[in-house]
Amino acid sequence: MGTVYNRGTKDRPNWWGKYKDAAGSWRAVPTNKPTKVQARRWIEEREALVADGKPPIEKPKAEKTFSEAADYWLTNYSAAACVSHDDNAGRMKHLTAAFGKLRLSEITAQRIDEFKAARKRETKVDPETEEAVPRWAVGTVNRMLALLRKLLNDCIRWGDLSHAPKVRLLPVPEHSFTFLQRDASGQLLSWTRDNAQRDFPLYATAIYTGARMGELYGLQWADVDLDQGLITFRHSYGQPFTKSKKIRHVRINQQLGPVLEKWKRICPTGELVFPKPDGTMRARERPPIGFDDHLAGAGCHEITFHDLRHTAASLMIMSGVSLRTVQQMLGHSTIVVTERYAHLAPDFMAKEADRLSLDISSGATVIALPMGKSAIG
Repeated sequence: MGTVYNRGTKDRPNWWGKYKDAAGSWRAVPTNKPTKVQARRWIEEREALVADGKPPIEKPKAEKTFSEAADYWLTNYSAAACVSHDDNAGRMKHLTAAFGKLRLSEITAQRIDEFKAARKRETKVDPETEEAVPRWAVGTVNRMLALLRKLLNDCIRWGDLSHAPKVRLLPVPEHSFTFLQRDASGQLLSWTRDNAQRDFPLYATAIYTGARMGELYGLQWADVDLDQGLITFRHSYGQPFTKSKKIRHVRINQQLGPVLEKWKRICPTGELVFPKPDGTMRARERPPIGFDDHLAGAGCHEITFHDLRHTAASLMIMSGVSLRTVQQMLGHSTIVVTERYAHLAPDFMAKEADRLSLDISSGATVIALPMGKSAIG
């Protein structure tokens, strides 16, 4: 008895079926039917042909090249569902240059390893030292590899590929993040309040909520309820969804509320909360003009605009806010992401560190050494 199964999603089903051919071997084929009932009927017709001694001739599906699959993925998935579509398109150019002419089934683990090795070998000249340095950061290569993995997995889901090699990312050493301490955060807000009034509300909202740049630039006044003290993040830039694809509600801090109330009265006319002076949306992935100058004017060390998000999380944790609450406020996909700030908690591992206790007030402690020797402590 044959079966049918969905290799797509609930909203975009891709019905496949299995039936036994004349030799008794199972065959998995796409039904190209829109519903499960129609797919089941289609498989039953094939089983009937096999039973009558007239097995159907399945025409092999023309296999796509990587370039064809990449174009299809960018048009039908990335452009429609990804905030990072522009980044995807840029990274896909590098993947297409390496794999474009290959059939999907020809992309092997060996070829992927060769791609990684080639990226690691590429160098460029550092303009300051005039020395050769790696052209690609490990994180940049890993983002290309992650995109390759996503594309291959989607090709399996769509029925263009039966299986794909496991795409292994390059090992990345853990890096510490940069943020502004409490005093420096206050200095930045005080200085911009007096010297950069148009950017002060933006910086304040970034520090008090931990919102991403895209969420701040795409925030609309309709989603800021000053009476209830609630901000709803539902956009990233001009996209109708956030990076996590989830709507997030964040309480307005008691110090942030008056800032937003005043800003609403003088903000450029329009639906955006933090637009450019002409009311249009700020440029994607670009900090406010003069951001570095504002930091310098406030006497703060250099950070990126995204580091204001790290600042928000760090200050919350240092103030005793729970990891779970910080996860919800910042919209982290898992608590694991939030745990990178755990060491900043006032009582982080304090009690646990003191659980180990040894009696060393009297007597000699023998410490074993190699080669049968010992030392008296």
